[in-house]
Amino acid sequence: MIRMKIEMNTSKIDREKQIHSDDIFRILDVGFSKLGLRCMETGPNSRVYCDNGHANDYGSFGIMVNALKKTAWFMENVSVWTLCESDDPNTPEDFIEEDLLIRYKQKQLLGK
Repeated sequence: MIRMKIEMNTSKIDREKQIHSDDIFRILDVGFSKLGLRCMETGPNSRVYCDNGHANDYGSFGIMVNALKKTAWFMENVSVWTLCESDDPNTPEDFIEEDLLIRYKQKQLLGK
């Protein structure tokens, strides 16, 4: 099972008024949906996207990661961005979590 949690800094988004938070979530929802990934949880400033058990789900998450890390409005406004994986069907809630926000912010600082 694969999950991706995304939380946006809606107070910053609302203060700067460059893009509306509803538009951000609409764009994210459509992007994940087009790749066959489902929105599992929604909140006022967050989403959790989940796989569907298909062989290409991991690659679909990779496509989204590659697109989002290069998208200025996303990187400037995201506050939580984690990828969680569980390969053990006996304990599906036991996830290995990777903080994508830290990973790609560091890469931006290093110019990679």
